[in-house]
Amino acid sequence: MKCPHCQSEQTVKNGSAIRSGQRQQRYKCRNCGKRFNERTGTPMARLRTAPELVANDSLSDVKGITTLLSDQLIRSHQNICIQLATNAEICLLH
Repeated sequence: MKCPHCQSEQTVKNGSAIRSGQRQQRYKCRNCGKRFNERTGTPMARLRTAPELVANDSLSDVKGITTLLSDQLIRSHQNICIQLATNAEICLLH
């Protein structure tokens, strides 16, 4: 595992901790001496919620947004079709 602080490959396991009900491996960099875990340097770094819960919640949000955008796109497409049909009828009359 690379050190997120100095990018060195010289890291060793340095104990573990239980966070969010899961054991989390700790590491120590032999180059810069800093300690870190798998989450260090990521958006999940200081989060105390299990990653699975965050992923499920984010997926629900994405599905909701996708559904909303799909509905808006369909309505927009229908409006364009109606406008095109109306314009075509006007052209045929002239």
